[in-house]
Amino acid sequence: MNPQDPFRPRQMHFRLETSVGRQSGPITKIVGAVLAVAVFAAGLFLSVFVFLGLLAVGVIAGGWIWWRTRGLRRQLKETLKTAEDRLAAARSEAERRPGTASDASPGRPGESTIIDGDYIRPKNEPPAR
Repeated sequence: MNPQDPFRPRQMHFRLETSVGRQSGPITKIVGAVLAVAVFAAGLFLSVFVFLGLLAVGVIAGGWIWWRTRGLRRQLKETLKTAEDRLAAARSEAERRPGTASDASPGRPGESTIIDGDYIRPKNEPPAR
């Protein structure tokens, strides 16, 4: 420590010794290869556990959402069934009324109607002016 300046930070010097120039023996190479395989296997196992954890969280969240929306799905099914029943009743009522066949009814395109611009009229009606 410098006695003149007690607040001056100390400088630390590290010396890193490497074996760049030295040749490694066969045992060092084997140990290095075994360590590399072990690190790779550990990483693989870790990634599998992370994947399984995320999959479990996703399944749990999906099940929770499915469970919480069961009333909404039931209501939607009932609404669709009611709409289908009303449509079927309207179709059967239209078929029972005389003179309202789907092809001959005015306002619906078919064999007995003519499309005149934006107006759909029966064939026997004169064009609108």
